[in-house]
Amino acid sequence: KRFAASGWCFRIVTAFPFVASTLRGLFPELQSLEFKGLSCNCVPIPAPAGGAASRLRVLKLKQVEFVPGARQVSGSSYWGPQTEAMSSEAVATYVSNCEAAFPALEVWWTSRECESISTKERRAGAQFQPPPVLDSRSLAVRFPHLREFTLVNVDVDKHSFVNWDAPSLEKVHLDPVGTDTYPASTFAQRFPSEVSRKPIVQPLLDGAEGDVAVGWSKINKYRD
Repeated sequence: KRFAASGWCFRIVTAFPFVASTLRGLFPELQSLEFKGLSCNCVPIPAPAGGAASRLRVLKLKQVEFVPGARQVSGSSYWGPQTEAMSSEAVATYVSNCEAAFPALEVWWTSRECESISTKERRAGAQFQPPPVLDSRSLAVRFPHLREFTLVNVDVDKHSFVNWDAPSLEKVHLDPVGTDTYPASTFAQRFPSEVSRKPIVQPLLDGAEGDVAVGWSKINKYRD
């Protein structure tokens, strides 16, 4: 039961409940986890019973796929043009599920998986699906210990962090466009300046007990 205090897992696709529930039973001492290749859908998970709460403090999830409805995906990469966009509802469900599963969370990174479309496919007319948007208007989440939050390849707007309570927050890093060539994102056109982006994070700043360092990745790095 004391097999590991930190863990990592790469090149595997699994459903979110495995990270949120199963690992807690397998490794009750787990405090730090980095996972690559995760499928999240719109199905809420129950909060753990009394003494079963996770001790996880650091959670870094990469290549996360936000799937509509109750489905799960089977692949670790979205190769080629996709017929269906990832789900904004699944993003909101993911946030509430993390609140329920990881009450001790201090550092939380999430990077969404993007489509991979070749130059040849794009020249033939293939287009990227629009990215999902984090919309928290239906949520009421509290992360009492969260100090650092990073979100990559998920669109954000003025509704993204309403109804969040993160009093210990110290650092936020947002990268709505991500590291890839991603012309489907309209974030740069909608929020061209630091001033125009401030209302997005203002709910987090208002709820924090101290100063919050806000970082934005360069958002005009894609090309048509």
